[in-house]
Amino acid sequence: MTTITIGDGEILNALGKAHGRALGEAAMSLKATISTTAAVIRGPGRCFCSGSDSREFVHASADDVRTAFVAIAAALLAVGDIPVPTVAAIEGVAAVAVCQLALACDLQLMGSSARIGMPTSQLEFSCRRSSPTGRIGPSGTGT
Repeated sequence: MTTITIGDGEILNALGKAHGRALGEAAMSLKATISTTAAVIRGPGRCFCSGSDSREFVHASADDVRTAFVAIAAALLAVGDIPVPTVAAIEGVAAVAVCQLALACDLQLMGSSARIGMPTSQLEFSCRRSSPTGRIGPSGTGT
């Protein structure tokens, strides 16, 4: 079994560009690894991940923000493509794009402190489903 830890434990593990790239790279490396039987994705400490690190967007151009979101979307798709069962081990908050990360996994294990959601949906943002159709398990279209 392989564990992928997202974030660095700072500010509720908000996912910055570097963390998004690292998540994508870890997922891609698992696609090439035949020695693992499952992957657990978790945050360090008391929180899975609070979403994107909005501090990176304060002085960013529209292109910079778009690039950051494309990188995060690519990481989510890479997680969905991991060829072994994936488990999101959720403690604390899993919000916004990271909610999609949890749903890209085959199984979501939620601890007693887990809170998962898309608060941006109240702002009428639209997020497309990140897990590929045909997945089997709680995050896919199967049972």
